[in-house]
Amino acid sequence: GRRDIAETTTIHMFNGGVSHRFWCFALQHVVDTHNCVPRPSIGNRSPYYLHYGTQPYIGHIRVIYRGTSKVR
Repeated sequence: GRRDIAETTTIHMFNGGVSHRFWCFALQHVVDTHNCVPRPSIGNRSPYYLHYGTQPYIGHIRVIYRGTSKVR
């Protein structure tokens, strides 16, 4: 739901060391990612697929992280 999206956005921003000024971009990133992930509850299809009838292009999605604390 909306609370999950807001919490996920906040967590990504904190973990990535992203300024609050970029909230709208971080939120869009979380929503785009959320809509591209397949879900068992809808037949292992993504909301994007159900809406557009095609697989989403995810080549533009990037990982948000702090450059000094990469996980190996």
